[in-house]
Amino acid sequence: MKKINPQAISRNAEKELQQRKGSDSWLKEAISFFRRSGWIWKVQSDYQEDMVWELFENLPLANRSETRWAFFQLVACVLQNKWKAVRLPRTESKYKKNHYNNVGPVVIDIMDTLHKHGYIGMKKGYKFEDENNAAQTRVWATDKLLETCPVSPKNIVEVPYEVVILKGPKGPNGKRPLKDYRDTRFTRKTRKKLELINEVNTNADVLFLNYRIYAYVQRQFVEKWSWDGRLYTSGYRHIQGLEEEERLQLSINGDPVVEVDYSGLHPRLLYTWEGCQYDDDPYTAVHRNPYVRAFLKIILLCMINNPGKTEAEKAANDWLWQFPRKDKETGEYISPHLSYDKWFLQQKLKRIGITKAGPLIDEFSEVHEPIAHHLCTPKPTGFKLRNQDSSIAIDVLYNFAQKGIPCIPVHDSFLIQDQYKDELVKVMNTTYKKHTKGYRCPTKVKSLEANILVSNLVS
Repeated sequence: MKKINPQAISRNAEKELQQRKGSDSWLKEAISFFRRSGWIWKVQSDYQEDMVWELFENLPLANRSETRWAFFQLVACVLQNKWKAVRLPRTESKYKKNHYNNVGPVVIDIMDTLHKHGYIGMKKGYKFEDENNAAQTRVWATDKLLETCPVSPKNIVEVPYEVVILKGPKGPNGKRPLKDYRDTRFTRKTRKKLELINEVNTNADVLFLNYRIYAYVQRQFVEKWSWDGRLYTSGYRHIQGLEEEERLQLSINGDPVVEVDYSGLHPRLLYTWEGCQYDDDPYTAVHRNPYVRAFLKIILLCMINNPGKTEAEKAANDWLWQFPRKDKETGEYISPHLSYDKWFLQQKLKRIGITKAGPLIDEFSEVHEPIAHHLCTPKPTGFKLRNQDSSIAIDVLYNFAQKGIPCIPVHDSFLIQDQYKDELVKVMNTTYKKHTKGYRCPTKVKSLEANILVSNLVS
């Protein structure tokens, strides 16, 4: 059998890309300079960052903070995507500064200067016939730039520029555009807390299988400050992109982690709205078989987040059976990949006669009669619950950040070094009582050792 030579494969790939460089197909694949609003480029190596600044000093550019910032963002973007073109407009009105865009129109002069001195290639006003957007200039790194600034793309990462995000109503494409806003006492206080949380978490060595994992957190609100506001990590190799089993394999500063979460948080919060303490498991209240709990949890959450019974039932059934979805571009129906765990759950539910969510939705409405008026309603119940749970979460994280202890959120659960698990449970309990005027919510501690033990017992 012929041995595979990774170096040869890499060289051939680079050669092919070099041959395509400048072609119509290559220019069409250009990435947008503004592809992620509210994020900026950062070079992780101080030595390699100095190379970029040395280039700036050797160019006839004004030594102003705005110019330096725009220069660094453009060069970092081009270097990070060194095998692709980057597209950006030459119209000054497109560079309006707000909470999500920190680069001004000065980037146009910087682009021209870099091109004049041979550091970037350029194709002005480039537009394809099938493109709906306006013509945009394409730029790319030349060999001169790559030799002057031999910065590894692996050392250039995206980090949040703005950590307090406000999204507007859904557009025709179903997506919520970013909405600019005026700072208030609330947004400034939230930003201050998140900046400290991010500083502590990102200075920690968070590793998964020897890969660095990023834990930059943003708080994302929807339409108003009282709706949603959940904490999200995103970007390359971010924590919330990992499965639960993978998260438990993380290490923080060389120590194993545990994940602690609130049990049945949203249903219990609804009971506190009605002045009630709920101590049973809100999900298994309608069926005690442990295999059914995962589906019951989805059903109740769908009832909380959908405007009617029909929508909730459809969403829950779709989660269980993963019906084929229609591709927006081709119109074809594509069957999602069915994991073994989902297949196993389907078989277990079939054996006990559960094949759809409808009957269980009716049972939930009866069992949870005190909060039934919050379920399957067009009221923004889900938005308000996520706003409350995110307020709890940010206070838990800030408590540890003030002590310099990294604590990373996965919505309503938290990852922390094993040695701090007891303190985390205590802080979570105290914070929940503070936000609900004295009510209680149980917590669950999950660890890799416990998962292995359970797996062995099941085997």
